[in-house]
Amino acid sequence: MSEATPTNLDASLNKETRVARAQHIIAGVLKTSLDAIIISKITKTKDGYRVRFHSTQHTILGEQGTDRSAVLDLAFPVEVRPISDLIEHYQKANRELFLGIGSGVRDYPKKENADPKESQRAFFAHDVSYGIAPHEGNFAGLSLPKRYATPSKMLRAPCPESTHFFNALDYRAVANDTFDTIQMVNVLTDRYAKTTPTQEALRMLKPDTGEFVIMNELGPESHSIFQCQFVIQSYGGIIQEVVFHTAAGEVRDELGNAKRVVPEETIARLQRDYHISPSHFAEPLASGSYCVIVKKSSDPQERGVQFILGDKQPED
Repeated sequence: MSEATPTNLDASLNKETRVARAQHIIAGVLKTSLDAIIISKITKTKDGYRVRFHSTQHTILGEQGTDRSAVLDLAFPVEVRPISDLIEHYQKANRELFLGIGSGVRDYPKKENADPKESQRAFFAHDVSYGIAPHEGNFAGLSLPKRYATPSKMLRAPCPESTHFFNALDYRAVANDTFDTIQMVNVLTDRYAKTTPTQEALRMLKPDTGEFVIMNELGPESHSIFQCQFVIQSYGGIIQEVVFHTAAGEVRDELGNAKRVVPEETIARLQRDYHISPSHFAEPLASGSYCVIVKKSSDPQERGVQFILGDKQPED
């Protein structure tokens, strides 16, 4: 990917690209396979592209065969190549692999972050909202609220070369011990889900050297740092460092109100090394907000669980 902003990369879209991106976006939102999404018509509108489709499989909407429509931004550079092919390509080139889970518009990799490893890394940014246009009709078509959208015009900052955007991750296509760095900011998942992003991240993280940075400033009461520690340990991870925890340090403003502050050098480090936007710290963080760096050991006896990819046992 060039240094141009993503919105400038797709001035013209051929029919094949439009169909491929529409399939990937819709399949990602509905959590079904690409082959199950049948695109019947794509029409350009003032809001983006209205896509008529139906699914040959049951989806989270609970129906199959029903004709639906959604408004998408097909200019958004959603990656349509298999993630396994891209990973293999970059591994042969000895690139470090960086994955952002739920990166959204704030935490996707940007050149302005001045990452010292930028030329040595390949970047994978994921968010289910990528390519969704802000349109009320998407609630009925995709069961998504209007606010759950990231059109291409929101990606204003240039991204590094070798950056790939995914609105869905096929975890089954990613082998164990793959990524050098994984970033996850404000991703609050159902603790009762069969497989969580945290569990998958630890499975995909390289042992010993890999870093999994978790930051949470939303709902810390129900997803506290102590709950995070419990989950990490149950999945076989180890909290290597507490980067910050606002309950541990607070100052008072001139009115005597608690004001939780993260040091400037910490904010700069998170931006530079992990592509976490400084905009998260524009206002004082809520009590209980935290950021931790997690690792996992190559010694299976130090892991809380054994990691499995499908029916295949990992190699120790």
